[in-house]
Amino acid sequence: MKDGQTVSGRVERKGETLCGVKWSEVPDTNNENLFSEEDVMKKIALVFSLIFFIVVIIGCAKGYEITKPAGEYNVTVTLDKNPPAAGENQMTIVVKDTSGNAVTDAAINVEYTMPAMPGMPAMHYTAEPMVRGTAYHTTLNLSMSGAWNIAVKITRHDKTEMVNFNVDAR
Repeated sequence: MKDGQTVSGRVERKGETLCGVKWSEVPDTNNENLFSEEDVMKKIALVFSLIFFIVVIIGCAKGYEITKPAGEYNVTVTLDKNPPAAGENQMTIVVKDTSGNAVTDAAINVEYTMPAMPGMPAMHYTAEPMVRGTAYHTTLNLSMSGAWNIAVKITRHDKTEMVNFNVDAR
């Protein structure tokens, strides 16, 4: 800013103030960079770091999911926790036929077991999911942490198919 230059229709002089800032303290934007290259690089690094952490958090928020074939069906099982945890876990089962259409007229039965261990008998539980929309929903109560075997049985038109998978509850 040069002495005598007009700002907002008023003439200001070095040393005088405008909004509490002395003109001698205001950088001349024609001759100085407001941000150094180092400041710009730090800000870019900060933005990319924040984006990275947001992506990681969103990725971790997704539950456990597995898709397997079961005869003429493709079965996707999702648990709300990843990894599954001891206690209640919400399970969603989507069954699709060979054309990719959701199957909602089947009887679904879920059996989940923990094998016997020294000093502990095997545990065996069942759940009967209910259809809501295009998926079947139920709650599995994994009574303790460890390896669990889960079998999803699909009965439709007097034919039963089954898919097995294992989870390690924490």
